Amino acid sequence: MYEIVCLSSRDPRLYMIGVLSLFVTLSHLYLGFSQTGTQIALAIICCTLLDFIFSALNTGKITVPLSGIISGLGLSLLLDAGLRIFPFVFAAVLCVSSKYLLRFHDKHFYNPTAFAITVIVFLNLGSLTPGYQWGGGTTALWIVLSMGTLLLAKVKRVALLVSFILFFLASALIRTLIGHESVSLAFGVMTGAPFQLFTFFMLPDPRTTPNSRWAQVLFSGAVVVADFTLRAIRIPNTLVLSLFIVDSIVLLIAFCGTSYAVHLWTGGEPEVEQLVPSRYPGVGSIKAASGNEFRTKV
Repeated sequence: MYEIVCLSSRDPRLYMIGVLSLFVTLSHLYLGFSQTGTQIALAIICCTLLDFIFSALNTGKITVPLSGIISGLGLSLLLDAGLRIFPFVFAAVLCVSSKYLLRFHDKHFYNPTAFAITVIVFLNLGSLTPGYQWGGGTTALWIVLSMGTLLLAKVKRVALLVSFILFFLASALIRTLIGHESVSLAFGVMTGAPFQLFTFFMLPDPRTTPNSRWAQVLFSGAVVVADFTLRAIRIPNTLVLSLFIVDSIVLLIAFCGTSYAVHLWTGGEPEVEQLVPSRYPGVGSIKAASGNEFRTKV
């Protein structure tokens, strides 16, 4: 018996899909991104289908695969593989499968998009989308700032955002004072859309980041320290790699038996379900979960 899950319009993932879809449209039609229409379509379709299949097999629930759509849109914006098709298909498989297969205590610790791009970069199949493709203007910046801030308020990750930006500003200042890095290079990365998309849409994944505010500050600080270290040794794609490293550390802490990492560092807001008698024939019950989705057993 499968459980049909009807999503509520209050689900913040719908808002995220709208924003990312806008960026994909802008990047493809107006900003001249290197990603082709075929690559974008394959990334979105593969992630969506795989997420639907994995979710049905793993949880017994039939639902709209919003997470898969978000992952596909993210890959369409952040993955650059020239004209090759395979890296986008492979990245989609990595992205969704990591969410369902790399789990501990029934939780996934890796940000799916970051995990996929990290593997793609490691295998030399692609790289993170370069910032120059966004034209260096401020239009994308203000779109991300306005829409991204609203999203973070919805998922309760404002502390993560603010602390990450402050820590990154401090690290950029240190690189200019000690590492003799130019001011434009150290701080200019923050004006690029890849940094903004990472900050507002990849980093604050509520399923792979802490719930408490102080833990969010610690998590963002760890990401910035990893980013600072990678930049110091001249490794590219530092943002995505730093998130992958911190996710691995959190998983290691949880694997070593620290329940703090499992219960506080990942999993989003706790879900409270309440059974409501159904008024429809053939339907056993309706579950209302945290005001975000309604589930029906058939």
